[in-house]
Amino acid sequence: VSARAAAGNAKPRCWRIPSDEVVVNAMGLNNEGAEAIAEKLRSLKVEGHQGRPVGVNIAKTHDPNILGAAAVEDFATSFRLLAPLADFVVLNVSCPNTTEGKTFEEPAALAELLGAVGRTRKALAEKVPVLVKLMATADDQAGRQTQRELLQVIEDAGFVEGLVISNTVKNPEAKLSKKGREEANAIGKGGVSGRVIHKRSVAAIRSAYQATGGRL
Repeated sequence: VSARAAAGNAKPRCWRIPSDEVVVNAMGLNNEGAEAIAEKLRSLKVEGHQGRPVGVNIAKTHDPNILGAAAVEDFATSFRLLAPLADFVVLNVSCPNTTEGKTFEEPAALAELLGAVGRTRKALAEKVPVLVKLMATADDQAGRQTQRELLQVIEDAGFVEGLVISNTVKNPEAKLSKKGREEANAIGKGGVSGRVIHKRSVAAIRSAYQATGGRL
């Protein structure tokens, strides 16, 4: 869910590559927006249909013009509207919806975002658990160092209770077969999920657990 409604990218925006058992998606965060989803969640509570835990995954609105402080406020707006209606909230900081393709997976940007969400959370009466969704960093020394830096920022925020690992990986980073790479290159931009990122995702989960001593 994002603060503003978004139609998403033009179709087709999701593809299968059967030879590599992967999916490439460039959905563009199509959703009805935080206010509309909040109204639906309120209706579920009133009607007594909310018998299972409800988690809300929020991301920045799919608009390349929302940058910097406006992007942080976009996240905070969604959190303010939806956190009181959820059993837990996931901050999807690894979804690139800006012109330059940047995410909040940079220490300074992540610290600014978590600071704003933390202040918003403090102002709310209900202290809903918060998790942060990260991509699987590369399973090498540089990737683990990047992950450690982000985890330090997350722990320093003082209120995050867990992680969601992992998001998709960028198309060019996926290690596909020759045939699979040809198909992926023809598709172009998008996030890759499936068998090809399993090993990388498991490694990222392991290294995050080790880096935080199981605290997250």
